[in-house]
Amino acid sequence: LTKIVTNYGKQPVADLARFYLSNFTPEQIQKSLGVEKLENKEEILQDVIPTPKKESVFEFNANDQHYVVLLVKTAEMPLQTAKQELSVFNNSYFSLKKLTVSSFLIDNKRQMITVSKFDNKDDAMDYYHILMKNEAFEAEIESGIIEVYAMSANNYTSFYNKRESRKDYPEFFKDNYLNKQ
Repeated sequence: LTKIVTNYGKQPVADLARFYLSNFTPEQIQKSLGVEKLENKEEILQDVIPTPKKESVFEFNANDQHYVVLLVKTAEMPLQTAKQELSVFNNSYFSLKKLTVSSFLIDNKRQMITVSKFDNKDDAMDYYHILMKNEAFEAEIESGIIEVYAMSANNYTSFYNKRESRKDYPEFFKDNYLNKQ
């Protein structure tokens, strides 16, 4: 089974082999690999036994009302500068949308600027893509001073209320918004 996973890793037969391997202990898998001692067992076995997906507090719903959120490292870019640039951007590209901009402290290093309201994921992502290409924010986004995400109203509440889960949102966003374009 381990040879199937190694040789045919991305094919359906390898998924089946992974399923069967998940019933074995790491020691049994180690023996099947013909290795007496593994230096880093987890690293070797990660390709053999699939890592279970962690349960997320975030749920994807494309039809929910959405926001676009900018997380700004205020030590590197003053909040007023970011809001002023965002206001110019909104007036230039989205003046008919009547978007509102609000901000508040999200942690001791960042402010969260919220652009609201978008009818659904597609509207929010249209805004997101145009913002990401705008030269007013380009350097700050590339350097990580500003992070930008679209998020549904429910996920916005979860993001704000569940501090420990905030670190999981970038991957959720990538998987559910950027990979579903």
